[in-house]
Amino acid sequence: MPAQVYGVPRLGGVLALPSLTAEVRKAALPRFVFRQFVRPVQGYGKNKGDEIRFPRRSGLAGSGRRLAETELIPVTGFTIDYGTLLVDEYGNAAACTLRLTTLAEIDIQPHIVDALRDDIVATMDKEIAAVAKKTKIKYVPTSPTGGVFLTNGEFKDSNGNPVVATSNLTTAHVKDIVDYLQGYLHVPGYDGENYVCVLTTKARRGIIDDSNFVQAAHYGDPERLFRYEIGLLYNTRFVHCNNPDALNNAVGQNGVLGEALFFADDPLVEGVALPEEIRSETRDLGRQTVIGWIYMGGWALTWDSNKPGECRVIHVGSA
Repeated sequence: MPAQVYGVPRLGGVLALPSLTAEVRKAALPRFVFRQFVRPVQGYGKNKGDEIRFPRRSGLAGSGRRLAETELIPVTGFTIDYGTLLVDEYGNAAACTLRLTTLAEIDIQPHIVDALRDDIVATMDKEIAAVAKKTKIKYVPTSPTGGVFLTNGEFKDSNGNPVVATSNLTTAHVKDIVDYLQGYLHVPGYDGENYVCVLTTKARRGIIDDSNFVQAAHYGDPERLFRYEIGLLYNTRFVHCNNPDALNNAVGQNGVLGEALFFADDPLVEGVALPEEIRSETRDLGRQTVIGWIYMGGWALTWDSNKPGECRVIHVGSA
């Protein structure tokens, strides 16, 4: 396992140069976005097994109606099923030598810890986005003013032919998707009123030029804004994601489209057996220190369905 060492300039030797500055710059990394939209499974934790089943209730099978004076009230019911979430282990680590920590002018270990925290963010964002993209309902922009809904969990039509995006996301598409969420799926907004769209830089550009777009700073109490929220349009709160491993910034014909995910209320669940932790251990009489993070848990769509009242996520993308 490679370690941060003192003697190799590319890794550690530069930390003892006479002209070394006190500040250490760090590479820009993707920012944590998706985990704020998952709902933890209550009552689950250590020593509860690696499979979680969370119950889900349908609506009533029949609706209320006007009754004649002597007519008995109809009796109907609902169904309860469950979704399944599997728990896995995640982690990463870095190491440094005793020589480096003893001789270098700068303490390397806090920088390792900082890098590991960034890695937790990037890894979890990628994993949660991948789960969200398993939604059964897809949307493909096929012109600047319209698109196609697909309900088979793939960017393919009923004949198995790929459906390719030919336009970037526009406000017309946002209106199509919100109308679908409200008018067909009948699912409430994420905050009770508004839906949430997590989108890439390219997809964002197709939205914010609209004159009706309201910047988040103009309407939001900072304590109530989602992390990296940028604005509001047509009952949709937009959140920017710059992690290319989570959302692709160039899909479709000639990379015209930036991916996006629309969330209604209660889109994703998380089961945590072991919360993310940063741990360290020493080896070889203390000559090497390994610092790493570990997490044990998993994520799932609350509803893996395309039915009204159930599906809570729409994936905007392309074959």
